[in-house]
Amino acid sequence: AGELHARDVNIEMDLQKNMKTTHGDTGQLQQVLLNVLLNAVRAVADMPPKNRYIKIQSTERGDMVSVSVSDRGPGIRGDLLPRLFEPFVTGSKDGLGIGLTICKRILERHGGTIHAENREGGGAVFEFTLPLRDASTPT
Repeated sequence: AGELHARDVNIEMDLQKNMKTTHGDTGQLQQVLLNVLLNAVRAVADMPPKNRYIKIQSTERGDMVSVSVSDRGPGIRGDLLPRLFEPFVTGSKDGLGIGLTICKRILERHGGTIHAENREGGGAVFEFTLPLRDASTPT
């Protein structure tokens, strides 16, 4: 919240209601969302005020839950897109290039995926998926 306020970034949340749950290590999954969200905050930080906007969406897609974080920043350089989740690849002057690699590994361990693409009209979208928990899966 402090980072959002300090950088004057607005967030819109469009979360599906009554969604089934997923399972996994809560701390690790929170870290994934936090990393993707902070990357978006940093991407829009130097944009004009009307572009300091991030949208978080969640929805069920078959047997998966999908969470997307989209921003109105400068987007991802084309040469970085195919390698974005590899170790030590970063488009940030301050980044180490390990955050998204860790996110990918966490999600894969939980049976999920992550990908990124540039938005039409500017900005980027990061989407990650996780399997929904069925009634036979222990909590």
